[in-house]
Order: sequence, then C-alpha cells, then structure tokens
Amino acid sequence: LTRRARDLGCTICFSPNYREAAWAGGAAEASSVLREALGLADLVILNESEAILLSGTQSLEDAVAWFTREGPPLAVITRGNQPTLVVHDGAVEEVPIFDVTVVYDIGAGDVFHAGYLAAWQPGGDPVQAARFAAAVAALKISRPPEASHMPIRDEVIAFLRERGHD
Repeated sequence: LTRRARDLGCTICFSPNYREAAWAGGAAEASSVLREALGLADLVILNESEAILLSGTQSLEDAVAWFTREGPPLAVITRGNQPTLVVHDGAVEEVPIFDVTVVYDIGAGDVFHAGYLAAWQPGGDPVQAARFAAAVAALKISRPPEASHMPIRDEVIAFLRERGHD
C-alpha cells in the first residue's frame, strides 16, 4: 500500500512506534522491517531510541549523522524533555520544548506527532512545524487526561504568541 501511495505521488510519513515486546525476533527483526519502511518515507517522526535502532548506531550523535546522510528528506527526533531535533537538507536544528507544569504526560508523543502533521506540509518550514507540535504537546501534558482537554489550533497559536513565536 505504501509503495502504491508513493507511486501516486503521496507524501509518506513514517512513525516506527517501536515496542520490543511486539517483535518475536526482538530488535534485530524490528530494525530490519522498520528500516525497510523507513526507506519509503519522505518524513519520519521518531524518538531517540528509535533513531538509534533504525540507524544501527550506538549513540544519538551517530544516529543524527546517519539520518543526515542516509535518512529520508526529513526526520524529526523527539527526546522527551530535551529539545527536538529536526534533520533536513543536510542540517540539524534544535527546537526547544516548552516548560510547563506536568499534570499528565501519557500521550505526549502521540499529540506531538499529530501536531506536527497538522502544521507541516511538503515544502513548508519543518522547524516551525516542530515548534507547533512542541506547543501542542506542552498544552496536552499541562492538562487533565480527558479528551475534552485536548488543545485546539487556536489555543496552540495563542500559546505560541504568548511565548514570542508568531
């Protein structure tokens, strides 16, 4: 299906969502399968440990270098409470997270991904999209877990403006 979508000119976003227990063959099996999927992607959004796994390296620094050379055109590497790394056009840019009081942090990565895809479009600014996604995640974790508390676009834009990001 992904190959067909590429053939039709669709932009392919890949998120490995690696969970070792889900793979009978563990990391070795997962990295092989996930790397094949990565090869079809225009954009990958993944966390630090997934970047190390898929790059076949031993450190984040080496993984970032690998993604710069051999990864898809755009890679967004999240790092929890550390700045997000945006790897594109042979460069790496850090996007700071927002300091908020954490109320409930489960799902922060999921809403970051959703926020990124809501803000980014091919040819758009990948760093600005990461800043938007970081704001979505910050708002999400600063609120109770119920779906009714999920941030909406206008709230995210206001949050960014309050912090000097138009």
